[in-house]
Amino acid sequence: MNRESASSKKDYISLANVISAAAVVYLHANACFWTFSDDLPYWKSANIIEGLFFFAVPVFLMNTGATLIDYRKRYGIAEYFRKRVRKTVIPYLFWSIAGLLFQLFIVGGISKEEVSAVYILNGLLTGHIVYYYYFFIGLFAVYLCIPLFAAVAQESRIRVFTYLAAVTVFFNALIPAVIYCSGYDIAYDFSVPAAGGYLLYILLGYILSGTDFSKKTRIVFYLAGLLGLVLKILLTYHFSMSAGVIAVFFEDYMSLPAILYSCGVYVFFRYEGEKLLKNASVRKAVRFLSDYTMGYYLLHFFVLRLFIEYLPVTVFSPVYRFVLPVPAIIIMTVFIWLIRKIPAGRWILP
Repeated sequence: MNRESASSKKDYISLANVISAAAVVYLHANACFWTFSDDLPYWKSANIIEGLFFFAVPVFLMNTGATLIDYRKRYGIAEYFRKRVRKTVIPYLFWSIAGLLFQLFIVGGISKEEVSAVYILNGLLTGHIVYYYYFFIGLFAVYLCIPLFAAVAQESRIRVFTYLAAVTVFFNALIPAVIYCSGYDIAYDFSVPAAGGYLLYILLGYILSGTDFSKKTRIVFYLAGLLGLVLKILLTYHFSMSAGVIAVFFEDYMSLPAILYSCGVYVFFRYEGEKLLKNASVRKAVRFLSDYTMGYYLLHFFVLRLFIEYLPVTVFSPVYRFVLPVPAIIIMTVFIWLIRKIPAGRWILP
């Protein structure tokens, strides 16, 4: 089991980032999932789409672990934090305020009476000014923890991280899933905090990117991933239909189906993506688009809202859900390219 060089990992990590960013756009164009209906057909397809693209954030986090835990090979801790502030914190603050103004004066959603210093501060601290930005708050916390994982001796990391990941999956995901599916009201408050939440995926990314897997082991990952996807879709459907509301238990990134599916997808990107990237045109396109992925996370809220505001579509429209994410990505790519032409453009769209 050997760590790969940064150059050998770069292309499949870029591929995973590009597809994950596109998956986020499709997830949020599928917002009708959150308007439950047990008789209208849109929710059944929305549940499938939600399941298919649910890997997006976990895979992004796994890439973060795969690329950042080894940061001390490239620079010190001060430079590590400078890069995180420049690449995520500053863009997050800029586009959160832009999102506030956008909703105040262009598309609605926020009234002038709501806005105060406390409202803005609360929004920035929770990621709820632009409701898709909740993800950044957890990401910032992850960045603060990564130096602790980086301090683990290189020769011990895979072993230590595998132990942490295994006990976290068992106690934080497997046992709660069994209890939930059993239908019994069993009190269970035990969890492993050292790798809880987003941190689990940081460790999984390091492990899965740095361990050599045989073909048989890869097939096990793929089957486990497929099982996770099927469980995510079917269990959400079953419990939602039974309760008459969306069963949010399996919408947690720490749910067992999400973990299984995301790990299977990540191993697939690493090994099968390598075959895809042998095509020079595909490799060139992936390398180009990978420089735009953070911009897609930051901007897709604005583009999707403009589509709803000015096009003859609703969030339930098949055109909005299945077709418009593609032109949204094209529009964002052009916009990012143009913004980067102005001074300091990369400070707001890294």
